[in-house]
This record gives sequence, C-alpha cells and structure tokens, in this order.
Amino acid sequence: MNYTLIKTINGYNYLDQFGLAILQSTIANFLSCEVKIFTNPLSELQDYDINILDNENRGFYPLDDDNIIVLGRIMSDDKKLISSLGIKLSKKGIRYSGKFLTILEGALTYTLTQEYKNNFKNCKYSLGDELILHTVCNYVSRGGYDNRHIRHLISIFQKLRTTSFEGSFFSTGLILTKSHFAYNKNDRLGTSFNLRRPFSLANQCQIERRIWYLVDGKKTFFMCNKSLIVGQLFVLDKEYQNANYIDSHTLAKSLKGVDLLFKVENEKTFSIINTSNIEISYMENQWKFRDYTYIRKLFLAHFNNIDIVESLLFFVIHCSKNSISSIIWLPDNIDQIGELIKKQTMNRFIKTPISIMDKSFTNHIIRYLSSDGATIIDKNGLLQYFGCIIDLNKIEVKGIKGTGESAAGALSSNGISLKISQDGTIKLFNEKKKQPILI
Repeated sequence: MNYTLIKTINGYNYLDQFGLAILQSTIANFLSCEVKIFTNPLSELQDYDINILDNENRGFYPLDDDNIIVLGRIMSDDKKLISSLGIKLSKKGIRYSGKFLTILEGALTYTLTQEYKNNFKNCKYSLGDELILHTVCNYVSRGGYDNRHIRHLISIFQKLRTTSFEGSFFSTGLILTKSHFAYNKNDRLGTSFNLRRPFSLANQCQIERRIWYLVDGKKTFFMCNKSLIVGQLFVLDKEYQNANYIDSHTLAKSLKGVDLLFKVENEKTFSIINTSNIEISYMENQWKFRDYTYIRKLFLAHFNNIDIVESLLFFVIHCSKNSISSIIWLPDNIDQIGELIKKQTMNRFIKTPISIMDKSFTNHIIRYLSSDGATIIDKNGLLQYFGCIIDLNKIEVKGIKGTGESAAGALSSNGISLKISQDGTIKLFNEKKKQPILI
C-alpha cells in the first residue's frame, strides 16, 4: 500500500474542521508545551532530517532535549503505513518524558487509525479528553494491570472528587499494588491492617461515601490488588513527618515497582502517581502531566541545595493546588532587586529574614505568598521581602497578558521568577523575553 497525504483521505474535512485544533490544544494543555502540527510530515519533516518511510513502525523522534516529534500514524490491518500527522512538542526538558510520550504516540496512532476507518466523523471527541484518557490508562497499566480496571478506577475517583460527606468535600486515597503482602515490611514506612470485610470495586458504580470518608489520602489509604479487591488499610509511620513534601505527597518511600497511588485532595483535583515521580492529575476540569524529577532539576540549577528546593516546591505546589495566586522571585543578585521593584514596597513583617525550610513558619509564609505583590527568596532560602510591587515603567508588555505575568517576566532578568495562577497554572520565567516554562 502506497503512502497517502492525509489531506487527500476521505473525511479529512471533518479532521480539519473539528479535530486538529482540539488535538493541538488538548496536548498543549496536558503537557504544558507548545504544539505544532504537520499535515504533510513526509515533506515537512525533512527539514529535521527525518524520513518517516525509513521505518514505518517508528513514531517518536527526539530532536534535542527541548523538542521532539511525535508521528501519529494511520496503519493498515497488515501494519503498513497509510498516512500520518506530525506533531512537534516544544518544552524545556521534554525529552526526559520520553517513556510517557511513546505511550501518547501509540494512543494517537490507534485513534487516528480507528477514525480513518470511520472517515474521521468522531474526531471532535476522540482527539480531545478521550485521547488523554486513553493515553493515561495505557501508561499506568504498563505494570501488568488490566487497562479496563484502570479506567474504572479513574471513573470512581472522578466521582469521588465531587462527592461530599455531610455537606463537605473530603480527601481520600487508594494504593493499587500487586505486592500487598510487602506493605508490612519496614522499608514501606507504614503498616497494613486487614479489613474485616474486604470489598470489590470491580463492578461498583455507586460511591459508598461513608466508606471512602474513613481514609484521608494523607496518612491512611485503602489498598487493593490488581483485581480491584480492597482488603487492607495502610497507615503511614511517623517517619513521614520528617520527609520532604514531594516524597510525602507521592508516597515515594512506600510505593515500589509498579505500585500506583490514586488520591483526591479536594473538590478540584484528583491525582494518579507512580514510582517514577510522575503525577497525572485532573484539575480544573482538565488533565495535567507533572514530572517532579524534572521540576527538581530546574530549581537545583539555581539553589544547588536539595533541601531548599524541596521546601520551595512545597510552597509552589501548595499554592497551585489551593488556588492561591502568587508571584515568587528568586534573584541571582539580591543587591540589585531595587532596579526592578519600588523600594518603598520591600516589606518585612519581622526584622529577621525567615528560612523557607523552617517548618514552624509554614503557615506564616503561605500568608506572605498569598499577599499582593512579589515574594523575594534569596539563594540561601531566606524569605527577604514580601508584597513587593514591580515598577510598571520598567515592564515591556507584548500581546494579551495580565499584569502579574508581565511582571514575573520582567523579574526574570535577574534570576528566576514564578507566576502561580488561581487556576493552578505554574509558569517559570528564567530568561527575559523568552516564553515561560509551564510546570
């Protein structure tokens, strides 16, 4: 079978009119990256020295650390390449998410192949959230879990996200594991207790809110096996009180191998977390992908101190998950901050700078972060000033941007700045006039 330009395929008008824009925005929002689509990858990708016919079974092409090409292929029943779409994904460090992106490519290839058989009539739906859900299920089920069980668990937790108990929303959580017997070992930093009456989630459609309310998804979790039989309660040991925020959030010291954590934190967010420090969350009615290993690398380049990085990440993620709008500035040269902000707004509530690693000040620091203006933290992790107002005369605004984002962009001429929006979006600016990194 000869390769065919996708624009000449029956039904392409449906794909062009309803599918491509949705595909582009869906992937961009999910991965927080820039997306460019090539409808003639056989010709257009030659600019990147890629000949897609050299290997018809290949769909993933890394260009460099910050740019990759995903080839969404249309395959015949005998595995021959019929046509394709090229998608360029651009984001700092995106290559490090290669394992996930190969799963995305496989899901996209499957979807395009099925849509081709149906003249792309359902592409408006299949290339949006359904594609992400397909990808997520394939990714987290890699350890030998039934894809259908994973999808069923996601459905349950989407319902739990908006379930209340006696008028209030609540947090909850579950560990999916093939090694439940190992959770009484010391290296899991917790103890499992057998339930008096185990129960199955496999065919459960209704939410038993009184049961789910009994675990908080923070210190206590249900445990279920790959058949979705819930048979244990897992309780964290006190050692987790001394763990950093990310490890506590992801249960990094307890989950092993192909274990998965499903958790609801509030009525806005539920998350799926694996042992690779990957969190896939459903937040503000859209899917988000977050790689904590990569995020740590971004800040380690600035602080060169993992303890400061862990403390900063706690505050950044806390603001994101709790709809707290904030601007955080991490200057390279603290002596030059007066060049960008109004000196009379360099506020200190107490004379002594506060270390962001001092847990006794946690709630106090959160109040600073949620105040108007920028919070300034030096390279030693000391919160020096809060409520700082950027001199608007020194900000160059291009395009449609809010004042906060423009201000954060200007601050990046000296170090790193972060803009956290109420919708949970985190934008990191580390070079003036360049696009921010979405984390």
